[in-house]
Amino acid sequence: MFCEPVLIVGDRPAVVLRIQSILQSFGLGTRIAASGEEAVALCSQQQFSHSFITETLSDTDGVSLFTRIKSVQSGVEGVLVSAIANLNTVWKAVGAGMRRVVAEPVDLMEVVLAMESSEAETSSASPDSSLVVDDARSIASLTSEEIRFELTNSDLIRMIRSVDYPFAGKDRLESFDRDALERLAHLVRQWCQERVSESKWATLP
Repeated sequence: MFCEPVLIVGDRPAVVLRIQSILQSFGLGTRIAASGEEAVALCSQQQFSHSFITETLSDTDGVSLFTRIKSVQSGVEGVLVSAIANLNTVWKAVGAGMRRVVAEPVDLMEVVLAMESSEAETSSASPDSSLVVDDARSIASLTSEEIRFELTNSDLIRMIRSVDYPFAGKDRLESFDRDALERLAHLVRQWCQERVSESKWATLP
């Protein structure tokens, strides 16, 4: 379990209090900031394990704010809370180093998964760590032609769900058309390539 509290940033009380209630129900401490400037000020005073940030704020946007927070606390994990958790939103969040995108209305399980995935990855001694990296490596090695011509829709759905890619719509993949599945598969492949390149397993033959 995490020792540091979780930072929640948002200017809509209903959303912020919902996230706070979920986190506190698991015994996690929280701090709340209503603006980007307030969040940065808190981060200069206290360490946080995670930051849940709404996509829009009165003085900035969630992705830009997370970049500022990371410059103050390099170890903090980021979760973007978005009213429209589409592929573009996920792309921007992942590109900024955020862990996951959680769609509104905020679901308890999404918050739990955001916390659990981070905790699991920080335990590099776990026997299951290599399995996650192996999955990422196999996806990272896929070619665009394989994604487009060789993998069926069912294959693409299994691929997307097999890794902890931060996309909140995994339970709705069966309703996606082929084009949307392929575009998401390309994002997952790039995410896996970046993950593998940063891993010590990437140097293995």
